Amino acid sequence: ANILANGKIIGFIGELHPKLVQQYDLIQAPVLFELDMQAVLPSRLTKYVEVSKFPFVSRDLAILVDEQAAVAEILHTVQGGAAKTGTQVILFDIYRGQGVPKGKKSLAFRVVMQDTERTFTDDEVDLVMAKIVDALQGGYGAELRS
Repeated sequence: ANILANGKIIGFIGELHPKLVQQYDLIQAPVLFELDMQAVLPSRLTKYVEVSKFPFVSRDLAILVDEQAAVAEILHTVQGGAAKTGTQVILFDIYRGQGVPKGKKSLAFRVVMQDTERTFTDDEVDLVMAKIVDALQGGYGAELRS
């Protein structure tokens, strides 16, 4: 049988052929497998990330975009704008309904920033958030929600 990972064959698994089981006088057929280590190892390597002793800063951002706007692309844009040490971006809400104009959707993100060497200043955080908003307004015509 094939061993699959992400839709690709990375190895094989099965019992030893009955003729070989008989030839070597084995009680039962052993199960054998073969793995392509090039395909397995890169996905298993762990990346070391230092744990910060400095506090994190969290900011929420809610925007209105056209209904057709691709959420994955917008999330990628927010992550790119927040490309700082220890930054996480989480999409925590997609809302359509009362208070959101027809043909639009509301997306809410939490941007969490933390550095391993120092605490971010309010000005630095504001600059990162402004960069994100500019990218969203320019690329998707996003409007900030209050």
